[in-house]
Amino acid sequence: MSEAEKGEVDFSPVSASMYHVNLSLGELEIIKKISGVKNVTKEIVHDTTGSVYPYEPSLFKWSVDNFGGNGLWVPKKGAKIDLTKPENIALYKRVIKVYENNEWGGKRRKGFHQR
Repeated sequence: MSEAEKGEVDFSPVSASMYHVNLSLGELEIIKKISGVKNVTKEIVHDTTGSVYPYEPSLFKWSVDNFGGNGLWVPKKGAKIDLTKPENIALYKRVIKVYENNEWGGKRRKGFHQR
């Protein structure tokens, strides 16, 4: 499967005169005004079969076009997160382990500790 077929590029040709383009709503309005653009169709992907992190279908029904539902909170430095809630564990465990290089504490320890 190509990057375009997996949705990993923002612009990909479908045919000689058709393209798939990832756009914001503002960009969509600009594209509609370009001379020569005959039609713009919004295509929404509803597939939730593992293409979006975290893939936890019991907790999140997210797709590439509905990521985070009403928004995804990215905690600022010093913010506190309840790491006993299953949805928070699903969202932050990998980030804490892989990107912040901390060990996950498991059920007995609340949260994590720095290495």
